[in-house]
Amino acid sequence: MNDTLVEEFLSRIEQAHKLGEWKIIEHWSKQWIQSPAKGAESFRWLGRASLALHKLERAAYAFNRILDYDVNDREAIEFFQDYPSTAPDHKINQAENTGLVSPDDPRTSLSPKQRLELAETEESLAKRYFDFGLYAESAQRYEQSFFWKASEQAALGLAKSLHRCGESHKAQKFLREKIYQNGEWIRGQLLLGNILFEMGQLRAAQTEWQNVLKADPNNGEALRLLRGYHSGMMG
Repeated sequence: MNDTLVEEFLSRIEQAHKLGEWKIIEHWSKQWIQSPAKGAESFRWLGRASLALHKLERAAYAFNRILDYDVNDREAIEFFQDYPSTAPDHKINQAENTGLVSPDDPRTSLSPKQRLELAETEESLAKRYFDFGLYAESAQRYEQSFFWKASEQAALGLAKSLHRCGESHKAQKFLREKIYQNGEWIRGQLLLGNILFEMGQLRAAQTEWQNVLKADPNNGEALRLLRGYHSGMMG
């Protein structure tokens, strides 16, 4: 009986996955978890769907449940490495041993003014690399700028550069974590929607732009993008 249920849930989820329908995957993974056939894979799909919908708290819950089944599960461990701010307390306590936190942070020895100067220098170089189409080098410089002093411009520049150099999934992860940390980050959500759209994940892009309008109903950029999306669908 359980095997039949697993096959049924997997079939529905895989069909939705081919279409990039994460809301549907979210629905069926919840149904799976509430059934007698629940297991690590049911929580895995809930975690993936939650991550795609940038519901990081629930993704953290799902991946933590996976670790209850297998403490060495690679996907769950990588999630907490990518999103250390969502890690349970016992994982945070082990951060130094897993490379999530550097014990000798060089920022602590510099004044705020020195960190700002370093950040601005790195950001200036990053912009030049980006303008010349050297996106990997640009991403490295933006990452350094953000390391010295977190700023919206450096965050957006890093995500754009990662996307342009073929690291689109990394760009998505970075943006989702910053949206999770900052709540309503309009420019980050707009960019995430654009990246998803360019990757062919049209429904996910639409969701991001709609989320912008929930926070800012008169946002011209989101309205323009959604009009273009609907025009394309009708065409």
